[in-house]
Amino acid sequence: KEAHYADDGECELLGIPKGENTTIYRAVGCEECNYNGYKGRTGIHELLIVDEHIRELIHNGKGEQAVEKYIRTHSPSIRQDGCSRVLAGKTTLEEVLRVTREEG
Repeated sequence: KEAHYADDGECELLGIPKGENTTIYRAVGCEECNYNGYKGRTGIHELLIVDEHIRELIHNGKGEQAVEKYIRTHSPSIRQDGCSRVLAGKTTLEEVLRVTREEG
């Protein structure tokens, strides 16, 4: 892997302030990783904890959209978990963007 400072666009995607010289990494291939820039696997996760409010939404038949809207404002998304792993140096932003999708 190759270290570099996150540019303004990367900072925006990572949800961090611009211009703070945050180090992130790019995938650089070598013989050890079969020239793809990655070795092994790192999981990123999204966890739904069913609290009282979600129980009420489900019980009252509010539907998937209402439940998802509540979840999006009260728990981290899979992309946010991936971004935390980018900032920890465990993976690259490119890989997180490749394996996640978020709607605006």
